[in-house]
Order: sequence, then structure tokens, then C-alpha cells
Amino acid sequence: DYVQVMESAKSPETRKQMLLAYLNKAATENTKLLEDAVLLRQKIAALLGYKTWADLQIDGRMAKNKDTVMKFLGGLKEKLSERNN
Repeated sequence: DYVQVMESAKSPETRKQMLLAYLNKAATENTKLLEDAVLLRQKIAALLGYKTWADLQIDGRMAKNKDTVMKFLGGLKEKLSERNN
């Protein structure tokens, strides 16, 4: 019914409600799965001696540590916000 409503509904509010319902189907179940995945990643990182999953993922890569990553992202943010102005 999603496509038919989105193509046929004249009311923007009806299309908005349909979109939100469509995007949130199984939200309760998926939220629980996501929370479980985050906790599992944290446990894996801790077992391997890392503070966070991100620290585990960065290890052995060019950035070397989260401080380097955050500095890089901060620099991008400044450059991108300058271009938007």
C-alpha cells in the first residue's frame, strides 16, 4: 500500500504519516537488536583490551588512535562550515 498512498494521496500530512510508518516498521525489534549489537561490540573490545569498539577498529590503521581521528574530523568540520557560509 505504501507506493499507492505515496503516489495518490493529495494531503502532504498523509504522505508524511505513511513515510514515518514505513521507515519505522519493526522499529521496536530492530532497536533491541541494535542495542544488543552495541553491547556485544563493547564486550568484544574489552576482552581484547580496548576501551571502545572504535579503538579496536582504529588499531593498526593509518590514524593510529582516536585523537588523530577526532582532530581530522574537527578539521573537516571547520572547512565544511566555512564553505557553507
